Amino acid sequence: MKTSIIAIMPTTRMAEIATLLSRRFGDEVLENTILALELNRYQYSGPDPKGGISNLSDDFTATRLICEPLRIYQRI
Repeated sequence: MKTSIIAIMPTTRMAEIATLLSRRFGDEVLENTILALELNRYQYSGPDPKGGISNLSDDFTATRLICEPLRIYQRI
């Protein structure tokens, strides 16, 4: 059985904590954290075709990044 941990903390500390947790729980922790941070930036900044503020240039890309992890977790 796979256990999930959800923690609430300032986004400014998430990458640092994820790096530490990934040593014990694997790179998936870090990958999911970076994805969450990108989606958070997108939530506040919206799509950015020039890539100056967000790495997500359009809504379609953001939708895919939201839906794919959900599809993976549904299989677990």
